Amino acid sequence: MNLTQTIEELEDIIRNYITYFIVFDILFFAVLFVSVLLLIRFLKSKKSLKDSNEYLLFTIKGQEEERARIARELHDTIAQDLRYCRTLLEKKNCAENIPEAVQLLGKSLSDVRLISYNLSPADITKRDLRANLVNFCASMAQTCDVKKKVFTFL
Repeated sequence: MNLTQTIEELEDIIRNYITYFIVFDILFFAVLFVSVLLLIRFLKSKKSLKDSNEYLLFTIKGQEEERARIARELHDTIAQDLRYCRTLLEKKNCAENIPEAVQLLGKSLSDVRLISYNLSPADITKRDLRANLVNFCASMAQTCDVKKKVFTFL
């Protein structure tokens, strides 16, 4: 074997090693790049899951507060009125108390309707801002015993 042939064989071996190292480097960086992208996607999905869990917790908390409010309203208004009405009608001379009991029952019925309306007002489900404002003004005028005025902007 002569020296030039040995040098050529060594150069071929070096070229093969360089080719293998270049291919290995390209594959390594491709795998690294894909791994980083997958890690970023995983972290984003984990963050969005955490955000959705926080949203879910706030939603549940809001529902629990709403249920507690409804329970308070039922107990403090309707249950008290019905209990008083029953007391009036259990008295010996209950015939005298019938008008007051009828009035209490009418008020209780009105309170039940108001509570059920407040749970899901029709205007909100229709997403009609104008109707919402008109009904809100009307209910506030009725609640506060204010004379109704026609608003030209509504």
